[in-house]
Amino acid sequence: PLKFLLRLPVTVEATRDHLQSGTDNIEVAGRISAYLDGTSVTNQLRWQSFGDAKSADGTLQLSRRVGDIGLRSQINYTLKPESKLTGITLSADKRLAAGYLLNLGLNHSFDTPETRYTAGVSKRMGSFGLGISASYSNRGELAAGVQLFMAMGREPRKSEWLFDALPKADSGAASVRVFLDKNMNGQMDAGEEPINNVGVTVNGGRHPSRTDAAGIAWLGRLPVKQNVDIAVDTMTLEDPQWSPQPKGVRLVPRPGNVAQLDFPVIMTSEIDGTVYLVEKDTRRGIGDVLIELVNSEGKVVATAKSAYDGYYIIAAVPPGTYIIRISPEQIKQLNLTDTGTRLITVLPDGTFVNGIDFSLLPDTSKDSPMPAQF
Repeated sequence: PLKFLLRLPVTVEATRDHLQSGTDNIEVAGRISAYLDGTSVTNQLRWQSFGDAKSADGTLQLSRRVGDIGLRSQINYTLKPESKLTGITLSADKRLAAGYLLNLGLNHSFDTPETRYTAGVSKRMGSFGLGISASYSNRGELAAGVQLFMAMGREPRKSEWLFDALPKADSGAASVRVFLDKNMNGQMDAGEEPINNVGVTVNGGRHPSRTDAAGIAWLGRLPVKQNVDIAVDTMTLEDPQWSPQPKGVRLVPRPGNVAQLDFPVIMTSEIDGTVYLVEKDTRRGIGDVLIELVNSEGKVVATAKSAYDGYYIIAAVPPGTYIIRISPEQIKQLNLTDTGTRLITVLPDGTFVNGIDFSLLPDTSKDSPMPAQF
């Protein structure tokens, strides 16, 4: 029982307006909700005081789902100046095929008294929204209505209009293009191929859109006026050696504006080898050695640690010329010396670079080896 009470959300609000006439308008409202055996229960109470006039009323709401049918009821009542029921509403909905929703309802007012029956079919999925409704009152009143609504957006790369059943004007959008950048200039040139069926992540979560045959994916309903991180979902790239450059982009979407983002994909390579420890006349593989990959600017761009048998592998290395070395700090800490750094070139065709081995020896001198030069 105590755990149940701790899970009851309670809201209380109070307002007081003091008018120039000297009269105070005071309102106190409270709401409590619970979830019992699949049924949601909410009760709201409101007390008002305006001068000498005082009133209190409330609303009790219940809802639950039975299979694919949603059931809801609402009871309106007053407590002051007198206690009585003022109205009751019953409704049910059922999802149909193709995104359509069927609604049936009944509303009875005890004050009038009047009973109104309603029925409707609505659609809020796909390229357009549709609402058809009808109602009948026991007073003989009959009403019917039809609503058609549609939101439009333009894909700037293909000059195509996109239609949707839900509003778009208050959200941002992006046109993402993914292609294989063979010459690695960051631009899609003639002859370079778009990549189909590539997924995209938005703020780390997978977006339902995927690139089409033109390598383009439309990202709609992006949150506006805040940072949004967009990246290629590398798990959807068909070749494990493909790597997007850049990995991701951060932007601030604007309402009604379409950002155009390009994600060039390049072919990467792998570098492997073995690190040996040479002692006297024996040579054996040594683990937990830190290998560093240094670019032409002298920046360490990738690292790897050797396994127990000395084997290491550096994956997803972009084309270029690099120095590969054992970490100088680790060599110094272990009082070792190595046989020098290696100068390697990774080709754009993704060819693996194999057999880049290192031999570590006890440091018997104070001289350090000369680094390789570009």
